[in-house]
Amino acid sequence: MGSTPTNRLSDSMQTDLNIIGNALQAVGSVLSINNGAITLDELGDILQSVGNVTVIAGILNQNETASERLEMVGNELQLVGSGLSLDLQDNLTFSQSLDNIGNIIQIIGVTMQIYANPNTEEGVQANAIGSWTQAVGSVISALASDNND
Repeated sequence: MGSTPTNRLSDSMQTDLNIIGNALQAVGSVLSINNGAITLDELGDILQSVGNVTVIAGILNQNETASERLEMVGNELQLVGSGLSLDLQDNLTFSQSLDNIGNIIQIIGVTMQIYANPNTEEGVQANAIGSWTQAVGSVISALASDNND
């Protein structure tokens, strides 16, 4: 919601929603990590979480240039994390396939956010679409995890 262009919410409310959304994503990624040996999937979850925290640091940074750079790096970390979480083995279960679909959708969404120019109207819209796309992918991955448990 915080990335969706609207006149109905104040700038500070949208900023707060962006922070809350990224914090929820960061916590969700961390919660999916199991104890024991770190797999590529878990490393991906860690990078996604660190990426969300980096985006939050960018949102909170008062320097516009540093803020944009932190948000870009955070999104790039999320992109790498989603890529590492892809399961490329043969004969995937339904849950593994669903998780892959969710991760691919997240990759598409975060890629849109990376390339969205925040200084243009088109860029703001592309960022919003990328944010919502990433959210849909996250829900699909969460459903895959729930189905697996």
